[in-house]
Amino acid sequence: PDPALSDRREATREEAEGRCEAGHACDGTSAVTACAAGKYSSSDALSCIPCALGRYTEEAGQGSCSFCAEGRYADVLSTSCRDCDPGKAAKIIGAFACSACDSPLVAVGPG
Repeated sequence: PDPALSDRREATREEAEGRCEAGHACDGTSAVTACAAGKYSSSDALSCIPCALGRYTEEAGQGSCSFCAEGRYADVLSTSCRDCDPGKAAKIIGAFACSACDSPLVAVGPG
């Protein structure tokens, strides 16, 4: 068999199938589904993946998740970051929970 012909057949098959863009899931048929907010995917993904703790996506169809800023947190499948309750703080970027403030410092507002 001619290797050049084999490579061309593979390229033609990929062109016919199309490529699945990041932020979408492609099941191998012509169905393409945008990942819901709180999930993401890389290109050519079969399914969408929930954002890790401390990360989020606000919109559908995202190829990656964003980190929460210091003072805010996100749990699994988050579509936004949340403020910590008074008396608690998220002390790092990408926090997934808030912890009690160190005495004698106490947070009186969000974050």
